[in-house]
Amino acid sequence: MAIHGIYFLLSIFLFLCTPVSGQETVSITQFGGLPDNRKDAMTALKRALTHAKGKPNITIVFPRGRYDFFPSRLSNTAFDMTGLDGITIDGQGSDFVFHGIMRPAVIRNCNAITFKNFSIDWDRPFISQGEIRKVTSRYVDIHIDAQLYPYEIKNDKIVFQCEGVELPPSSQFNNLYDKETKEIVFDTRDAPLGNVFEQRAKLQKGDVVRFFGTPPTLPAEGTIVAIRHVRNYECAFFVQESKDLMFQNIKVFHSLSHAFLFEHSENITLDNASAVCNEQKGRVFSSVNDNAHFVSCKGKILLTNCEQSGAGDDFTNIHGRYFKIAEKKDARTVVIESRDVNVSIGEEIWPLKSGMFQKRQTVTVRSCKVLPSKGEWKRYEVELEDYLPQDISVGDLMESKTWIPDVVISNCRITRRHRARGILVSSPGKVRIENNYFACAGAAIVIEGDANNWYESGAVEDVTITGNTFDNCFSSGNSNGNNGNWGNAIISITPSYLPSSARSRTYHHNIKISNNTFKVFDAPILYARAVDGITYEFNKIIKTQRYPQYTWQRSAFLFDGCRNVSINNNMWDRNYTYREARILHMSRNDVLSSEQLFRISETNNEGR
Repeated sequence: MAIHGIYFLLSIFLFLCTPVSGQETVSITQFGGLPDNRKDAMTALKRALTHAKGKPNITIVFPRGRYDFFPSRLSNTAFDMTGLDGITIDGQGSDFVFHGIMRPAVIRNCNAITFKNFSIDWDRPFISQGEIRKVTSRYVDIHIDAQLYPYEIKNDKIVFQCEGVELPPSSQFNNLYDKETKEIVFDTRDAPLGNVFEQRAKLQKGDVVRFFGTPPTLPAEGTIVAIRHVRNYECAFFVQESKDLMFQNIKVFHSLSHAFLFEHSENITLDNASAVCNEQKGRVFSSVNDNAHFVSCKGKILLTNCEQSGAGDDFTNIHGRYFKIAEKKDARTVVIESRDVNVSIGEEIWPLKSGMFQKRQTVTVRSCKVLPSKGEWKRYEVELEDYLPQDISVGDLMESKTWIPDVVISNCRITRRHRARGILVSSPGKVRIENNYFACAGAAIVIEGDANNWYESGAVEDVTITGNTFDNCFSSGNSNGNNGNWGNAIISITPSYLPSSARSRTYHHNIKISNNTFKVFDAPILYARAVDGITYEFNKIIKTQRYPQYTWQRSAFLFDGCRNVSINNNMWDRNYTYREARILHMSRNDVLSSEQLFRISETNNEGR
């Protein structure tokens, strides 16, 4: 090498290692991590993070290449960021490849953390993929590449090998994808082949496995099937009790649960941070669960320029948690149960009467004692600064007022190439959903408030949905009135609270849907329950022939127990013939519309 070349490399090295204005940049190569050698980079990463501890404004760079991470007896976490502040991880376009049961990153009790410019994947993912070769009423033949997705037939049943982990197939979560478009097949949801993967299996020629049994549907030959093995193992990014977080230019090609999961964290930005299929490997799947899930966060949540394809659940889900009151010891002391999040001293809490869901005046946590868990429920004994309302008792609920975020979701792309819904949001903060592209198999936007199953809280107060394109969404939605079928309409507002009369109180407030384009092949645009203040205006509705009609809701709108509904100044395609608002537990005066050829009618079919 010429002498000037040596000096050039030396100068670059000194530049990377020399602090400038309190900033320091180091390379993973300084700690023994080398790209493209297929060796375990865990030791080098641990050394780099140890070096970074206590040094704010430090950047760890990975020269572009492939870095492999393997679990060990001591740890299955790669980026263990517990208690670190002011650190940037810059992959510089690298591929981070994980093996076995691993957690790529845990960020706990951190401030000012940035991850950027890399992808996450597994050579052997925890989802397998096959192509249907033949379907009859007695068996299904599926080609499964044994090199990409190793498996064996043991005792006449298929068992998949995942780098030392032996996993059976799940018949509960598997989905069908069109061979050409790689989209979820029209009017199919979970387990369209029934339980055939649990039935007797026999290896045929050429990596074809015959599964004996009677499938409920007969998909076309060439249809691709994603065979899932797990539901929740480890997230790609698991974040708790942290603040001021940036995730930028990241592709999660695979994760063993959510791509991003945030609990009790504040001020979070995802900019071009996405769960997407690794198309170079021919896959139709990405993360096992949601792209991004936010539980009881606060500050500002920003998702921008993100995309989703192949994920095993929704694009994003943003919500709080209802706490169940398990015991009332006195007027200021209760034992509460939570699915996951903690309770903190000084936290403001709304008590709510179960079944009514009306927030009472806030009470403040004075002290909190952790009790032994009960199954999947965390338990706490909470003493309050204030007296509880006298009628609040065992079985009622509490909701945090402290941990609620403002939300902006903009310029994102959510396609039909992933399971279930698009955006789920239940936050009393200010919510803006703008300039996104939706082509979801289920509902594009869901606003709930669940006190029956997941206890995802959050009666909304200020939601604007504007400038979005809804492109033939709801192609595998609610066909028969079963609310579990991936939503009720393109926009689905379905809290657990059920109105019983035209005098019933509402749950959500102030939802504005304006200046959007709805390309629709079927009737349902909006289903809304228990909302005070819905505005639907200046939207453009275009009728298409993309799919046949199949849904149970035969009107543009169905309102159940809503008040102050306004439908005005929309542009309707003359071929769209479902210009009707059907109402239940309401009076006709609750809906105001100056639309020509627009009908308002009462119904008894609410699809609950």
